[in-house]
Amino acid sequence: MSFVFTEKRASSRSGRGIVTESLCLLNQRDECVIEALHSALLACSPSV
Repeated sequence: MSFVFTEKRASSRSGRGIVTESLCLLNQRDECVIEALHSALLACSPSV
């Protein structure tokens, strides 16, 4: 499995951030058989 964070940005809500992650599931020959993009809302430190 390959898992990479591709983007991060602040949310319009204070103390929150949005991250986008890319996932690739590999078979026994190291070929990518499933790809997905996920976005998640996370708590974060307020930016200064």
